[in-house]
Amino acid sequence: MMQATYLILISGVGAAIGSVMRFGCLEIAPRLFGRWGDFMFLAINLVAASLAGIIYGFQPTLFDNTFFASGMIGGFSTFSAPIIDLADNIGHANQRWPAIGRMVVLIVGGLLCFQMGQWLVQ
Repeated sequence: MMQATYLILISGVGAAIGSVMRFGCLEIAPRLFGRWGDFMFLAINLVAASLAGIIYGFQPTLFDNTFFASGMIGGFSTFSAPIIDLADNIGHANQRWPAIGRMVVLIVGGLLCFQMGQWLVQ
């Protein structure tokens, strides 16, 4: 029981760090990239998938996996952002297909980035 509590706390600390990093990226992106800032959530999730693959490829200890993969990367990435993007834009004819395209790129690209991360480690 003690180890489970410890791992939950470690994951929470990592998630807090990752979510602050995500929030910062999402806040800064529109100012730095203008309209291209709308794609920051996509970049965040693809980077997170790559990092998850790298960590997975290293076969980390339970502590490292909990802190970095479940915690930091889990907090940094988010599936809610692309879902909200899709929901916000699906009803607008001129934004429907770009939003669907971003979702497809996220899913397919995320799997490819995860594999690439594993490949880099090996």
